[in-house]
Amino acid sequence: MAAPTRRHQRAESGPPITRIKYRMLTEPLDVLYRIQRGLSGYVSYLAACEMNQSFSEYLLYEPAVRILTARGYSVTCEYSCPGFERAGPGDKKKIDLMAVGHGCDLAIEVKWAKSARISNEQPRGKPRGIKTKDNGKSVRPKGRGIGPGEIQGDSLKLRAFREHVSGSRCCLCVFGRKSHLEHVDLKKDAFTEILSPVYAQFGRTRYGCRIFELAKSNDSVE
Repeated sequence: MAAPTRRHQRAESGPPITRIKYRMLTEPLDVLYRIQRGLSGYVSYLAACEMNQSFSEYLLYEPAVRILTARGYSVTCEYSCPGFERAGPGDKKKIDLMAVGHGCDLAIEVKWAKSARISNEQPRGKPRGIKTKDNGKSVRPKGRGIGPGEIQGDSLKLRAFREHVSGSRCCLCVFGRKSHLEHVDLKKDAFTEILSPVYAQFGRTRYGCRIFELAKSNDSVE
């Protein structure tokens, strides 16, 4: 059987979202595609080192920042989001990554999807809890990944950033296992996927990354 061609290998990454060849991508699409590749390979490397216990969204910041700075962007982590006034004690709402360069203000929220259930919708009713044997209190189960309503905060921050920073690009970088990512659909949440998904085709667990952009009001993402 003949070896798969590059065209066939690329098809494994998912359906083509943008028809522009990767080597012809302009900013910020080029740097976002590099982030997809970088994160997928980086976490696959850490998994090979058996460092799964350290996995979190914060782990994705450093490789993303390195890629952004290598491409000439000035990057700020946990940038105070405009449009949110502090109502009391506690941290102000912050954008995960804010990058400036190539004539673009780029806001990026990073989300590690640990299940296929990712949505901007509020969950119906109160979350069901489990009564513990120790004190009989009802607590919410942990470890179920991203459920309904859990990207609402990301969406609100990106919307506020766009309203206050003219011409900005506001993106949601969703990372995780291929089995979780391939069913994620955020169209009804006003996000449009702007690049083909990228997956590291290594081993049993295949990590990948998808990039969604917050659509403009009454408009579509270019």
